[in-house]
Amino acid sequence: MAFSSQNETPARRAAVGLGLALILLAALVAGGLHGLDAASREGVVCEAASRQLLLNTTEGRQALVSSAWWPPLPVLLRLPLAAFVKAEAGPVASVLVSALFGAAALLLLSRILREWGLGRLRWLLAASLAANPTFLKECFDGSSGTTVLFLVFLLAYGLVQWLAQKKLRFLIYLALAAAFLLGTSLEMAPWALLVLLMLMLDQAASPSKRWYKEAVFILAFFPPLYTLGLWALLNWLVMGQGFYFVRSLFVPVSLREMYAGAPVDVATFHYVSAAISLLLVALALVRRNWPGV
Repeated sequence: MAFSSQNETPARRAAVGLGLALILLAALVAGGLHGLDAASREGVVCEAASRQLLLNTTEGRQALVSSAWWPPLPVLLRLPLAAFVKAEAGPVASVLVSALFGAAALLLLSRILREWGLGRLRWLLAASLAANPTFLKECFDGSSGTTVLFLVFLLAYGLVQWLAQKKLRFLIYLALAAAFLLGTSLEMAPWALLVLLMLMLDQAASPSKRWYKEAVFILAFFPPLYTLGLWALLNWLVMGQGFYFVRSLFVPVSLREMYAGAPVDVATFHYVSAAISLLLVALALVRRNWPGV
């Protein structure tokens, strides 16, 4: 599953990657700052919560931990930038965060495709993502969509490479991505748990020794469990109840309202993605490629 391009030296790849990162980031930041008035509700709310945290108010602490629909990591990501930007300037910190992770997601996708042997074709695939209207909207509106996308790429990359190579760094990628997804997106949390379940099934079928399997489980599950435990502890300290944030799960949220501003039909997009995924799984099964599955 993992291959390296033979005609690219590490120094050249680093220089190209750095140059592309700067160009992408500059373009995405310029686009986002140009349309601050169109910032998403999430971007505005998260930045407001981060500013309340900087002021050390009770409202800021409650906004950070009290709702599963508004996880804490997006607010914390905006804190360092919000400290240097005046509130009158608008949701600049949110736009910078979404642009930064948009550029990071594109570069990570390029790296994944390069390691899987696609060569220069990876640039075409990365460019197709960069031209996607939904992706551009998430880069410009200050939401956490690009943060989630980067973590999803890292999660999938860690899982597939771990199944193929069993190298420690890929297990760390998987565990950290799962932990950060739990603290970033309620919608993607079940997928993070599903990936951990797939890891458990792989280890259950592995002929490895028991101590090795236990070490894998500890490394994979400790970061997500630590994230949930820390979130519960903050709820107990701030709200007086350890799992207060779970209450928000019982407040109905309309999917139509959640995706009201999407420039494409979300349902159709999901159906097409599911069909492509099933085709790829079938091909991997035919080739007896477990990491591919």
